[in-house]
Amino acid sequence: MARWRMSIDVMRSETNDTLSVREFYESVMDKLALLEVLSPSLCGELSTGAVAINLQLEAGSIDEVVTRGMGALRTAIHASGGSTVDWPCKGGEEVDGEGLNAWPVRFVGTRQERVAAS
Repeated sequence: MARWRMSIDVMRSETNDTLSVREFYESVMDKLALLEVLSPSLCGELSTGAVAINLQLEAGSIDEVVTRGMGALRTAIHASGGSTVDWPCKGGEEVDGEGLNAWPVRFVGTRQERVAAS
């Protein structure tokens, strides 16, 4: 097992209300703190909704990091009233967000790096 750092770039769309975006991301961060992630943090531009969610995980491989990190963030987004339209899924398929009554959070990209061996 090793400790990994992961940064996931997302875009919260369909709103011009910076306060709503701030409240949404505060809720996402609160939910992440309840899951199996270490040191969740957020940086970016709330006025555009483009942010990077940073977290750390204990994992045995990079595949495990991506699977668990993306899963934790999706769970936090859904629990905060968001949807994860167009996010990649296992097997390379994407989720179709048609008909969802939630604010879409678009997946932009991800980076991960090993920070320490356990």
